Amino acid sequence: MQKLAQLCISLLLLLVIGGCGGQLGRNSPTQVRLESVPATGDLSTLHVIISPNNGSAVSVAAVSDVQSQTWANLSTGAGFKELDFTTTSQQVPYFVYVQNASGAQQSVRLRILMDGDEKFNQVVTVGANATVQQTTIFRNNVQ
Repeated sequence: MQKLAQLCISLLLLLVIGGCGGQLGRNSPTQVRLESVPATGDLSTLHVIISPNNGSAVSVAAVSDVQSQTWANLSTGAGFKELDFTTTSQQVPYFVYVQNASGAQQSVRLRILMDGDEKFNQVVTVGANATVQQTTIFRNNVQ
């Protein structure tokens, strides 16, 4: 009887400890990048927007290539725009938007890396003067 009680307690501890690790997660360095493709008319009119805590594309807490925040850094170069940040439990989930401020439909590649591994890589098409939510970033994954 005593061995059964010890076994039950051990199993309970394993479930509690094992379950918490997945829920708590860890912070992940993340890069969200827009890259030109042949169907990109003008990259300067395409914007990547990351909004923490289920935020909208126009949230004051959102970061983009035109609206800075202390929690993210912008890098730009020939044919790309990239926002770099580290996920935190206080800001998840992050909504990722692509905005097309031009008067014509455009396509662009959206690539997301977490912990150095590619988690998302798609060419997205956004209508004229439109903003579209493309994906969601959690602490350790993209959905």
